[in-house]
Amino acid sequence: MIELATGWAILQRGLHPAAKLVLWHLCDRHTLGSGCFPSQDQPTADAEISRASLNTHLRKLEDAGLSAGIGARNRVRSSASRPATCSASRAIFR
Repeated sequence: MIELATGWAILQRGLHPAAKLVLWHLCDRHTLGSGCFPSQDQPTADAEISRASLNTHLRKLEDAGLSAGIGARNRVRSSASRPATCSASRAIFR
């Protein structure tokens, strides 16, 4: 967990509350050097939402430029191209 990342997630404005919750949980799981690549099951359980809702909110985050969606094998894709923040890294979920 990177506190800077979760703090950054909370500061994001204009998001649906559930999308912000998904972003916060993904940022909470982000680590420097390895990013955040949970299966869809983990953020679904963390945010207590269905997989369909998770995918809807991930698309909203992607549309807002805060994520890059779902990768192979239904994993949320993440990369760090900006400082030590979850999605403050241009597209944290690559």
